[in-house]
Amino acid sequence: MISKKMFPELLSHYQKYRESRHAVIAESSDILKLAKQSIFALHRNDLALAEKNFDLMDAKIKDINRLSDGEDSEGVFRAALEEYLEAKFFYMYLKGESVELLKSVEVEFFEEYLGAVCDVTGELVRRAVLLVVEGKKDSESEIKNIRAFTENVVAGLLGFDLVGKLRSKFDDAKRNLSRVEEILYDLKIRK
Repeated sequence: MISKKMFPELLSHYQKYRESRHAVIAESSDILKLAKQSIFALHRNDLALAEKNFDLMDAKIKDINRLSDGEDSEGVFRAALEEYLEAKFFYMYLKGESVELLKSVEVEFFEEYLGAVCDVTGELVRRAVLLVVEGKKDSESEIKNIRAFTENVVAGLLGFDLVGKLRSKFDDAKRNLSRVEEILYDLKIRK
């Protein structure tokens, strides 16, 4: 015989789980959108908009951490977190701050950290290209800084045995290093 209490109790837990899951997905989608907007704003030197978005994203990350209550994170949250980290790292670089682990994101999300640090090198290459196109007088100095940063990323990642998606991102970071070096080479030839 099956207890009459079992199914109502299971249903109650199931409904709570579904509500929490849907909320995590919605919040994660918002974070992903805000992170992409922040990166775009940073390329336009609109730090104020990026900072406003970071405040919103930080609040949403806290909400998700509260909702998920230590359970496995949804894939969409992990993707949003990686994009958030990429935007935050790009912001930190532009502000001249040390790019490091964040208090708002636990180290257990090491795959998202690694993916974001690889991806930010692509944003820095884009910045280098924009600096050359805009013809800024001190662009060579900043592009050298971008090369040094990207080189440090690649050197730091050499200690990892990356596979799958992270291996592809690492290969992209190495290509980004080559692209920055080509940009610097082209600048030297033009002189």
